[in-house]
Amino acid sequence: MKKYFSSNGLVILILFLAAAAVSVMVYPELFLKFKISPVLWSDYCVEYPLNFILTTFFYQGGLQLWNMFGQMPYYHTYAVEGLFKFPNVVTSIAYYLAAPFLGYTSQLFEHLFIWVNLMTLLFLRVVGIYLLLKTVTHKQWLIMVATVIFAVFFSQLAFIRGTCYMSYFPLGIYFVVRFFQGLQLRYLLASLAFLVVGLGNGILHGSYMYLPFHFFILAGITWRCLINPTTHPKSDIKLHDYSQWRKILLVALGAFFILLPFAYIIKYGFHEVAFGQANSRISHMFSPQWYLHNPDLELGSPQRFFGDILNMQTIDVMFYLGIVFIFLSLTGLILGRHPLKWFFAIGIFWLWLLSFPRSGVNIGLLAHWINILTNPLKTIPRSYLYACQPMLPFLLMPLAVMGFEVIQELCQGKKFKGSLVGLLGLSMLLLLVNVLPIVPTEVGIYLMVATAFLLGGLIFVQMKGSQTSRNFLMGSICVFFLADIFMMVHQIKTQLYKYENRPRILDAAPHAGIVSYTSENPSIFPYRYSYSFNFSYRDELYIWFPHIVSTDVHHVINPALNFTYLNGYNPRDAEFENWSSDQQMYDYLNQNDQFIFLASAAINASPEGLSRICAAGLAKQVVEVQDPQGELHLPDQWSRVPPRPSNDDIQYEKIIGSLDDNNDYWWLYHQQGNMIIYTMRLPDNFPDHLASSWFPSEQKYLRFLVERPQGKWQEFQGAQGRLIVPYTFDVQNMKRGELNAAFPLNDFPMHQRCVLLYPSIANEGVEKVWLRQFDNLGIIYRAGISGWLVIHEPYDPKWKVTVDGNVVYYYRVNKSFIGFPLVAGEHKILIQYWPHSPLRFLLLVSVIITTLGMIALIFLGLRWEQ
Repeated sequence: MKKYFSSNGLVILILFLAAAAVSVMVYPELFLKFKISPVLWSDYCVEYPLNFILTTFFYQGGLQLWNMFGQMPYYHTYAVEGLFKFPNVVTSIAYYLAAPFLGYTSQLFEHLFIWVNLMTLLFLRVVGIYLLLKTVTHKQWLIMVATVIFAVFFSQLAFIRGTCYMSYFPLGIYFVVRFFQGLQLRYLLASLAFLVVGLGNGILHGSYMYLPFHFFILAGITWRCLINPTTHPKSDIKLHDYSQWRKILLVALGAFFILLPFAYIIKYGFHEVAFGQANSRISHMFSPQWYLHNPDLELGSPQRFFGDILNMQTIDVMFYLGIVFIFLSLTGLILGRHPLKWFFAIGIFWLWLLSFPRSGVNIGLLAHWINILTNPLKTIPRSYLYACQPMLPFLLMPLAVMGFEVIQELCQGKKFKGSLVGLLGLSMLLLLVNVLPIVPTEVGIYLMVATAFLLGGLIFVQMKGSQTSRNFLMGSICVFFLADIFMMVHQIKTQLYKYENRPRILDAAPHAGIVSYTSENPSIFPYRYSYSFNFSYRDELYIWFPHIVSTDVHHVINPALNFTYLNGYNPRDAEFENWSSDQQMYDYLNQNDQFIFLASAAINASPEGLSRICAAGLAKQVVEVQDPQGELHLPDQWSRVPPRPSNDDIQYEKIIGSLDDNNDYWWLYHQQGNMIIYTMRLPDNFPDHLASSWFPSEQKYLRFLVERPQGKWQEFQGAQGRLIVPYTFDVQNMKRGELNAAFPLNDFPMHQRCVLLYPSIANEGVEKVWLRQFDNLGIIYRAGISGWLVIHEPYDPKWKVTVDGNVVYYYRVNKSFIGFPLVAGEHKILIQYWPHSPLRFLLLVSVIITTLGMIALIFLGLRWEQ
C-alpha cells in the first residue's frame, strides 16, 4: 500500500478527484442540474463579475484601467477587490480556451464558473488540508479520509460564501507551522511568499487573509516561548549560507514586482481622478485613532465566535460544524500528546480576542493594540468576525485528527496517564459550552444528549475497557458524525435554494423586461451602458435592497446615484460625490441615456445651465461646456436649435425569415417548458456590436415582428439573455450571431413570416465598432450636422481622443463627461484611456507572478513534505 502512495502529487490527485466526486454527488443541483447559481452566493456575487470582466479582457484586448461601466478607474478594483485571484485566472483561461469550440454561449460561462472556479478552490483546500494534517499524524489513511471530509463538509465558508481567501488558509497555516517546528528558513520564505501572493490578489482580499494570518504567526511566537524548543529539531541554517540569501533576494524581487503596481495605485490612483474619489477604509488605513474609536458593530461578539459553529440554525458568518467535530477537537486538545496542539490552541485564543470590542477595558483590547502596531491593513476589513472566524475550522481540523487518534488508541486498549483528569476537564468544557446561552434550546438539547453519549462512552472505555464499551464509543461517534454531516448538508442546501438559478424581472421595465443576471456573452459584451434610476428586483431575495439594487454586469444606478453591486459592492470604497445628491444630473441622465450623441449647439457652463437645458427638453440637443480659458467664445444661452431625428426617422435594414426549418436563416427550434424557442441565424454582415439590451438607446432600435392572420404583425419585446416570458426575443447575448424568440406552446404561427429590423449604417450615429477594448474604443461615427460629440464617459485628464488620426482637445461637458467639436461627415474615432501608462505592464507582471507564485507554493509544499 505504501509504495502506491509514495508520491504526494499522486495522493493529491486522488484526494482531489475523490473530493470532487463527493461534492458532485452531494450537490447535484449545483454541478449537474444547474438549478442553483453560485453567482448569488454572498461574495460569489463579486467573484462572478470579476471572472466575467477578466474574461472580457482576454477577448477585448488585455488589461484595462478604466472600467467598462464608465464608473471610475478600474485599477481601484484591482487594488481593493483583487481581480487576479488564482481561481479567477484559471476560470477565465478555461473559458477563453473552451468557448471557441462550444459556441460562446453565456450559459457556458456560468457552467465553467461553477466547475472551474469552485473546483480550483477545492483543489487549494485539498492541498492545504492534506499538508497541514501531515504535521500532526503519520497515519496516511487517516490523513486521506480526513482531507476529503474536511475539504467538502467542514469548509462551508470557503465553499458556500464564495470568498476565495478562505481556501488559501490551510496552505498558509502549513508553512507557518513547519517554520516554527524546525525554524528552517525555506518555510519562512514560503510563508512570506504566501502573504505576498495574497496581497498581490488585492488589498481587500489580502487584508482579510492577513489579519488572522499574522495573529497565527503571533501564536507561533507565543508557542515557541512557552514550549520547550528542544522537543523540535533545531535549525542548522547559518547566516553565511549564500544560497539562502539568494532565495531571500528572489522572494524580495517577486514581492517588489507584485506589489509595486498596487503601491503606485494607492499613492496616485486614489487622488488623481477628478470624477470620483476613494474613501472609508483605505483613507483610514494608518489611523490608530480611527481604529479605536470607530469600531464596526460586527466586532463586539466574542460569544458568537464559538456559538455559531454549534448552532445548526445559524446561516450567517459561520456554519454548523457538528458536535463530533468539536468533541474530537477538545479531545485532541485535552488528551492529545502532540506538542503542536498548543500552537493551534493559542492561535484560536488570539483570534477569539479580536472578537471583543475595542472600546472600554476588556480582555480583547490587547489584541487590538497589537493589531494597531503590527498590521498596516488594520482598518480595511469591515468585520473582524468575517476575517477571523473562517480560519477557526482550519485550526480545529488538526486538533480533531489528534482527538480521533486518541480515541482509536483507547479503543485498542491503551491507557493514558492522567486520562480521567483530562476527561473531567473535557466534560467541564463541553458542559460550559452547552450551558452558555449561545444556542437555541432545541439545539442545546441535541448537544447535551450527544455530549452525554460521547463522554459516557469515553469514560466507560477508560474505566471498564471492554470490547462492548469500545464499540459503544465508536458507534456513538459514527452515528453523531453522520447526523452532523446530514444537518450540514441540509443547512447548506436550504441556504442555496434561496438562490435558485432563475432570471430576474425588473419592475422598472416590465414591458421589455426580461433580464437574466448572467445573460451576456463575454466575447460580445455590448459597448454601451446607460444610466437608469429606481430599478428594483421583484424577487424575495432582495427585500433588503428594495431600491438600491443594481447588477454589476448589467449596470444600474440607484436613486441616490451611488454605484453598488447586487449585494452592496462595486467598489466598496468609491463614492461619486458630484452625483450623490445632484438633481441636475438626475434630470439630465433621465432625459439622455445615450452613450454617444451629437449635440446641435453648445453653450458656456453655468450653475443653472444644465437645469435650463433639461427643463427645455434639450438634453440631447444642447451641450454645456466648461471652457475656463474662454477660447471657444461660446454663447451663454442657445438661440435656435435644429430639430434632431426622432425614433420614427430611423432607417432600418431588414432580415426576413419564415417560422419553419426550411429557410436558410432558421435552423433550430425546441420546447422550453410551456414555450417554443426559435433560433434564427443572423447573416455574416450583421453588426457585431448590436445586441438586445435594456440599456442603450442605439440597441432599442432592434425590432422583431411576426406575421399574424389578416396581414397583421405582432412585435416582440427585446430581452437580454435566457427567455422566460413569451413574445420576447434576444439578439446575440446567448450566442454570437443568433436571435432567439419565445412563443407560447399553443400559439406558434408555423410557416408565417418574421422580420428583424436593425438600424442602417446610413443613420447618424455609430456605424461600426472597429476596436472594442473599453480603454481603447474605436468607432466609425456618421455625423449628420456639425456639432459637439458627447461621450458619456466620466471626464478625466488621462483620456486621449483621436479623430481621423488627429489628436483633438476634449472638454468637460454637462458637468461630468467628455465632449469635443465635430464637423459633419463620417469619422474614424479612437477613445483611449491613459494609453502610454506603464501601469498595464506592471499589472500584467503582477498577475503572472501572482498566479505562478501560487502554483510554485503548492509544488514546493508537496516536494518538501515528500
